[in-house]
Amino acid sequence: PGRYTATFVMGADTQTVSFEIRMDPRLTTSTDDLRAQFDLHRTINGKLSDVHKAIKRVREIRSAVGSVQSRWKDLDTARTKDVNAIAKRITDTLSTIENDLVQTKAKAFQDLLNYPVKLNNKIASLASVASSADRRPTKQTYDLFTILAAEADKRLAALKDVETVMVDELNTKVKELDLPAVPRPAEKK
Repeated sequence: PGRYTATFVMGADTQTVSFEIRMDPRLTTSTDDLRAQFDLHRTINGKLSDVHKAIKRVREIRSAVGSVQSRWKDLDTARTKDVNAIAKRITDTLSTIENDLVQTKAKAFQDLLNYPVKLNNKIASLASVASSADRRPTKQTYDLFTILAAEADKRLAALKDVETVMVDELNTKVKELDLPAVPRPAEKK
């Protein structure tokens, strides 16, 4: 509740509008309870955004590793054994993280009936629950968010480890291969 002003720009015209947000007179919910609901909903949405950014980053790293792998595919396997092992460890770890965060097997809407929901769906559903009524969220809603946020944070930490430790290790091994900056065309056999 309160009095607000908004400015709209449409082409060369600018218009300022004042308005007031009032509490629904049919509600007996306190402003503090509504603020608690809003704050929890915002916190849940923040964690969901972190999870979705992590899913995107997992896919970016996997793609980058795949691109780099193509640069040494024609080299002697004895020389590339270590770098292949690191690349496989990275992609396997990324797959585990992604599979914990999002349901990757669901391709069509009905597939969600066949495969369990993953962390991103659980967090999104909790956001819906937290904002579903005009009242303070229940203790159970807060408790479940604490559990889901901790699970998400574990996966985000694992992703950070991939980015800071494993990718650095891979880059060091790739440098040791002394690959040319621009790959030469593969020799015809």
